[in-house]
Amino acid sequence: MTQLQRQKIYVHQLKSGMYVSGLDRPWLETPFYLQGFMVRDGAEIQKLALYCDYVYIDQEKSIANFETSVAHKTGHNRKLGVAATPVAHSEAIMKLASWRKTLFQKDLVDTFIQAIGLYPLGSLVELTNGEVAVVSDFRPGMGRKPELTVILDREKKRLPRKKVLVLTGKEGTIDIAKNLPPDAYNLDPEALF
Repeated sequence: MTQLQRQKIYVHQLKSGMYVSGLDRPWLETPFYLQGFMVRDGAEIQKLALYCDYVYIDQEKSIANFETSVAHKTGHNRKLGVAATPVAHSEAIMKLASWRKTLFQKDLVDTFIQAIGLYPLGSLVELTNGEVAVVSDFRPGMGRKPELTVILDREKKRLPRKKVLVLTGKEGTIDIAKNLPPDAYNLDPEALF
């Protein structure tokens, strides 16, 4: 675990959804016998405060958004939130799916994924023909075939006019090749509409 992933914080700074990966004392001196756990509620934080002054948080396993000071290359500190680095929605969905039965109820996760779809509105995708598009419409029942607005051509240059594309799923037609991170090609999907 890198230093950026593991952060020392005071117990009073804990929030629900943070993953405690270490304590300021041996685990066996506390009622927390698991060597690492997700903070579920304020009662756990209060219980931790009885035994510890500070804890170590694993930012990668945490689902809470919190800030951490990180030394910048220049030696100055800057604040970075866990959500500061954009990830492709597919990566977020895969992470969510991996938490089924452990952090969340399986049926709840499955229903959520079905509701937002594999390609939520505003998601950037690259097409099989090399063009880049943003998901402009998705309704339950559309499955893997959302409506897209093509914004970059094959050479990744802006189109003079937006082009709407409805995927059909028929063999030999254009399809989604891969998901792109939200900041791919310096695009801001929210600013496109």
